[in-house]
Amino acid sequence: MRETKDEAARKTIAERWNESLVDGALAPSQIYAFARQWDRTLLTDEFWRLLSETKNRKTLSAICYALYEQGTEEDAKKLVQKDKATEDVELRQIIVNALNWIRYKHSGDTTNPGPAARPPHME
Repeated sequence: MRETKDEAARKTIAERWNESLVDGALAPSQIYAFARQWDRTLLTDEFWRLLSETKNRKTLSAICYALYEQGTEEDAKKLVQKDKATEDVELRQIIVNALNWIRYKHSGDTTNPGPAARPPHME
């Protein structure tokens, strides 16, 4: 996506991305690959839908990792929405940890040692 200027190719890539964003065994790998080849245009409605609907720990971890690595404060607001809508304590811990690290990264305070927990990572 990042390496082409061809609009038809970009459209095809985005369509395939959206079609394949299905919560299951492959979604985490797809999202980790996206985190490595970050392109904000792939933060589509389907991506945010997956975040809001998933109850899969691995999918949520992958999304949190991608947003921790490259996301903005605006992206973090989507995690806050997911946190508020989630009752599962384990899933909420994943979200809160990612939020803590995103906020730490964007704080610019180099004297702050950061959150005590390990940052989001690839599983």
